[in-house]
Amino acid sequence: MIGTNNIGNSGHKAQQIAEGIQKLLQELKAKLPRTRFLLLGVLPRDQAPGSALRREVLELNRLLASLEDGKMVDFLDLGEHFLTSEGVIAQEIMEDFLHLSPKGYAIWAEKMQNTLRRVLEQSRQLRSA
Repeated sequence: MIGTNNIGNSGHKAQQIAEGIQKLLQELKAKLPRTRFLLLGVLPRDQAPGSALRREVLELNRLLASLEDGKMVDFLDLGEHFLTSEGVIAQEIMEDFLHLSPKGYAIWAEKMQNTLRRVLEQSRQLRSA
């Protein structure tokens, strides 16, 4: 969930945030070379589908997706699961259009399960090889 607090009022742009996350990943990989990382896309924010904030989140997620290397860093964007078919965030999922509600966290956990299982299984296979 890294990066969400940098969007909006902080004045940071998607490129700056992605570069910061990339540097952090490089440091973590250097210190924890056998660790596999799951980088989650920033969830949609703001109720309005075409808002500047929504466009910035989309751009950031596009940049973050490029950090996936197929070995130690996996990227998962779950944003679409929090939107209606019209692209609106349902208030019962994010009451303030930023923080997940209990229902939102249940969706988040459910949608991550398959990716987490796959990553854990691949990690187990690497360790036993």
